[in-house]
Amino acid sequence: MKKTEYIPGDEIYRFLSKAMASLEIPKQEEIETGSKKIFERDISDLASEINYINELLGKIEIGETAKHVENVALKGMEVADYLGIGNIEVSERGNVRQAMFISGLVHDKGKISPSMRENVKKSERVRNGSMEQFTQKDMQNMKRHVLVSAELEEDPFIRGIIARHHIYQKNRYPKISLFPYDEKKYGERSPEVIYLSKLLAIVDCYDRAQDKERVMEIYARLKLNRCDRLPRMKGKKLIDMLYAEGIF
Repeated sequence: MKKTEYIPGDEIYRFLSKAMASLEIPKQEEIETGSKKIFERDISDLASEINYINELLGKIEIGETAKHVENVALKGMEVADYLGIGNIEVSERGNVRQAMFISGLVHDKGKISPSMRENVKKSERVRNGSMEQFTQKDMQNMKRHVLVSAELEEDPFIRGIIARHHIYQKNRYPKISLFPYDEKKYGERSPEVIYLSKLLAIVDCYDRAQDKERVMEIYARLKLNRCDRLPRMKGKKLIDMLYAEGIF
């Protein structure tokens, strides 16, 4: 089972800086001379987000969340490249590779926001063997992280991806009201957004579970379809492919 190696401190910052350069995120001076932003970001915007996550690594209670979002960002980009769809433009603001990296990086941003932090600390203490009880109330509060993350996201395409990344599992959340549909709350709902939210869901589950049977249990029946520009397949086929190739 192949896992994206986590490298602490300055090394991970340099590594992610290289990833950002490969994503063709524009520099601030290019913005001033007319270059478009990638999903509402230039390189200084994305660097600030990565810096914020890295600062949290010094706080052991939520270090697992920080490592997780970096893993998902990198693995999502790797999956896009493996499927040969990384350079497909899915929005006037960016391509699949960029969308997967950025949505992976910010998909759990709500968990590290001040309003969620204590709940996440307790969750990670329990995950690491604490005898505390993570109650039903705690779980319901934790589920708020999806909409908090979406609320913090300025780009509607990325907001659409992260708002949906937990709606394909059995205990799906949040409930997204379609009539009337609130784009400010849930982001865009194009076929591309829905497709990439499913990819993000699988990558997110893989990094948390690290167990093929668990990933299959949740996502084997998921259908990646309804988007003519991206490859159609069932979750089982994709998961088998990713494990066979050593990507998972």
